[in-house]
Amino acid sequence: IPRDRITMITAGSVEHVRKAVDDAGKAVTPGGTVWVYFAGHGAASPSSREQVVLGDDVRPDDVSFDARSVPVAEIQRRASAGGGSALLVVDACF
Repeated sequence: IPRDRITMITAGSVEHVRKAVDDAGKAVTPGGTVWVYFAGHGAASPSSREQVVLGDDVRPDDVSFDARSVPVAEIQRRASAGGGSALLVVDACF
């Protein structure tokens, strides 16, 4: 993979995660693959029980938890928005 096609986020909010995945999803051509590797914290959403990855600014309260996390299904959808496929490798506790 050419270096200029790799985006590494070492600390980021959900906005950083979404932007990186959106950019990759738009850059891939049909038939291509967006690889997303996430190593960090994950959980089940308290409201939906959906698997989510957590931004670095998540808070352990029901009021802001969902707003500061990204559902894994959303990452997959965003990564494949450009017509390519998405391959997610998620190293997070669920």
